[in-house]
Amino acid sequence: RQRRAPLTHRSPPALIPDAPAHLAPNAPFTGWPPRPGRAGDDSRRRPRRRGHARRCRPEWAPAAGAAAGQAASEGTGVLKAADLSLFPEECRVTRGGIEVNLSPKEYRLLELFMQNPKRVWSRDKLLERVWGIDFMGDSKTVDVHIRWLREKIEADPSAPKLILTVRGFGYRFG
Repeated sequence: RQRRAPLTHRSPPALIPDAPAHLAPNAPFTGWPPRPGRAGDDSRRRPRRRGHARRCRPEWAPAAGAAAGQAASEGTGVLKAADLSLFPEECRVTRGGIEVNLSPKEYRLLELFMQNPKRVWSRDKLLERVWGIDFMGDSKTVDVHIRWLREKIEADPSAPKLILTVRGFGYRFG
């Protein structure tokens, strides 16, 4: 006498009476069902904005364009060192006329260094000024961000000429 296995959710669809057509053994894959609330309507999605511009420029400030270009050409507020130019009102940096993409922390570090050339900054002072007084991380975070910044603005990051390490004290610009 043979025993039959009970029909369960693990049984082949051909053995289940009234099985849906998409469970047939040779049915083609028609794709996953749409996620709830996302069925073809992308009108609810917010437009993408550049995070760097949103963090640096207040909503009321003019966007970088013709007016900003005029201000930069007049030389008002532009910080320069070697072939590096920092435009504080536009939150942008150029090196040799080519724009450099910096993260907000890298930008704030460079701005602090360029506003205070030749001043030696300790890791703790940099953490306090750039990350804020309530930062709870490690002071080595500064070293990592300085390395990333050097990779973006120095011609040879392994032999820096702009952001220098002052052994036992911290970092200096210029």
